[in-house]
Amino acid sequence: MFHPRPIIAAFLLSSGALAFNASAQDSSTATPKAPECGQQEIGINLFSWINIDLQGQAGSRGDLRYASGLLYKWHCHRNVFRAGVDVLRNSYTIGTDLGGAANYPEGQGYRDGQSTDTRIRLGYERRFGDGRLQPYAGMDVGFRYFQDRYYFEGMGGFVYNPTSGTTTVRTQQVFIAPFVGLDYHFANRWSVAMELAVNYFSGQAIHHSDEYSILHPDGESLSYGEHQNMTTLDPVRSFCLVYHF
Repeated sequence: MFHPRPIIAAFLLSSGALAFNASAQDSSTATPKAPECGQQEIGINLFSWINIDLQGQAGSRGDLRYASGLLYKWHCHRNVFRAGVDVLRNSYTIGTDLGGAANYPEGQGYRDGQSTDTRIRLGYERRFGDGRLQPYAGMDVGFRYFQDRYYFEGMGGFVYNPTSGTTTVRTQQVFIAPFVGLDYHFANRWSVAMELAVNYFSGQAIHHSDEYSILHPDGESLSYGEHQNMTTLDPVRSFCLVYHF
């Protein structure tokens, strides 16, 4: 399904960048060239549209995140080496709270949780232009640590229904992420950059649940691990405001 909010936000931010450019007297006549070896940049990720599932599982339109990461780059002509960190937090509610596990029809329930998705990445990109608009492409490799913790009521995972309790899922994965991007220089030392990426994740997820039910009023615990492979699309992996130095 088409998701208009990131495109609208990109348009507004780009419009602001163009307005800033009109008032930047020292950069109005400068045309960016391929950076010399040793030039650097640092960017803050203003927003992301990420995690569209490409494996045919439960349909996902992706997630929006704001002010979620930093990206550093070191240039040598058209070759760019990069390092980044993203911390993507989310709070969510699934279903309607009916005020007790016994009130839910069989197979239904309520979930209230928070998740944190931390990604550390290193990569290489190749630039294809010298003007204000510079396309590029490359690949990142990295490590992902994802933690999801939620409270639930209704159908539990392993104890007789009705149940309530808490579940924590901790996932550690390595990944590779080919990407393409555009970098627009609206001033001598400033630009905005947008990237699209495909992520290939592989690693281990550990699940731990504490559940309470009619059969187990004092609680029952279960922990287990599973290997997970995932492929996701990030239509806007990052939309960064970038400072060059």
